[in-house]
Amino acid sequence: MHRKPTRTPRRPPASKGWIALLGIPAAVALAVGLAFPGLKRSQDELTAVELTQGAFPVTLEPFPELDGEAFFLEHHRRCFEENYHGSWLKRLDRERYARCLDAAYASRVRQVALLEDPALEPYSSPSFVKLRFTVRVLDGRLPQSPTQRSRTDCGNGFSGGGEGPMNVGMFEKISDGVYRVDTLQGLQARPCRLYLTLDYGSWPLSDPLELDLPGWDRAAKAAADESHRRLREGMDRTAECVRAARSQVLRTSWGVLTPALQESIRGLGEDALNPRSDAARSIARRGPEARAAVPALLDALLFNGSIVVEPVVEALPAIAPGGRELAPVLHCLLQHPDSDIRTLAAVSLTRMGDATGAKAFGSILSTRDPETQLKALSRIRDARSEAKAVLADVARCALSDSSPKVRSRAIELLPLIDPESPAVEETLRAGLDDPDPAVREQADSSLRYLNVLRAGRRQDR
Repeated sequence: MHRKPTRTPRRPPASKGWIALLGIPAAVALAVGLAFPGLKRSQDELTAVELTQGAFPVTLEPFPELDGEAFFLEHHRRCFEENYHGSWLKRLDRERYARCLDAAYASRVRQVALLEDPALEPYSSPSFVKLRFTVRVLDGRLPQSPTQRSRTDCGNGFSGGGEGPMNVGMFEKISDGVYRVDTLQGLQARPCRLYLTLDYGSWPLSDPLELDLPGWDRAAKAAADESHRRLREGMDRTAECVRAARSQVLRTSWGVLTPALQESIRGLGEDALNPRSDAARSIARRGPEARAAVPALLDALLFNGSIVVEPVVEALPAIAPGGRELAPVLHCLLQHPDSDIRTLAAVSLTRMGDATGAKAFGSILSTRDPETQLKALSRIRDARSEAKAVLADVARCALSDSSPKVRSRAIELLPLIDPESPAVEETLRAGLDDPDPAVREQADSSLRYLNVLRAGRRQDR
């Protein structure tokens, strides 16, 4: 029987099989791709909120009633829409999105205030000028601590700027929502245009205040520079004197350092001035029991090699009232170019019983500069009976100084220095006939206080 040959089916080429297999996921990907942009957009939007919302305050201090979260979400939706490209192959332009949000906050905050009525006044240093301007609140309220930012354009590519915190509590309130502000602005050799803002964070509370600043007075600037040079030279000479005198004071025989005292002494080695000053005051409050801290205080007298730390000078007589060996160090400070440092040294020496200090204090009270005299008198308030050596100088100020303020301050201090002295009572009674009513009032108050002190002493006996 004749059979027909069997025909074997022809196989497709291998490449065509792979193409068929690949066609299935491609079709799936095409189907998913049609729906994916919406899913990816939702995820991208959620991610943008999570990454960005923390950079913006939940509560805006200038607008405490504003719903900060709602404000953010409102502008987030707009900024996201403007900067998101819908294709699943693209993504959010995060930089432009963040700038858009920041601009929305800046636009809202900029409506808070108006800066106006600038006026320039001379300042003691020719390198600065006092600027006064008005802040008028238009919407919301001023934040408690705005930042003042200034930018100057002086032409020819020369510009500058600065910033610093302010306290609204220091503003002069003219009326509800209107304040007067004083600030210092640095001058340059040439006139400049100033742009000044008060900012909440990085956002200005108003449009900039613009005005022209004059160039500094060249002659006055040169004189001020020369005066500063002489001041630095005087401080350097004082520092060298202190170093030489300090080297003669023994570091031993001052007593035993307790752990608590050592902790305060460590504060004297801080880089910042305020912690060192606080440490010196803490040591002074311990009185003579902190005598062992004398060497450390002497080491701390100089700040950056030339500037005296004032609380250290005040601490020495408090913890070492009989420390005559310290006198040469303080004698150096009597030559310091700063009158306040000289006064501190004179009072400290006087409290230690050093006649040079009393003489120097009398000379300071004779300067006929009310500001210097008043500072000097204020320095002896805490000395009380330790200031008996300068009682005659204080009484002289109370009777005959040309400044009523100086006479009044001297009369106020006399009962503290020596309530048992007949000269004190005599001076106070003379003050009752002073031509200035404020001095007469102070004399009457001091006499009554004198009687209280004397009565208390009689009871103690």
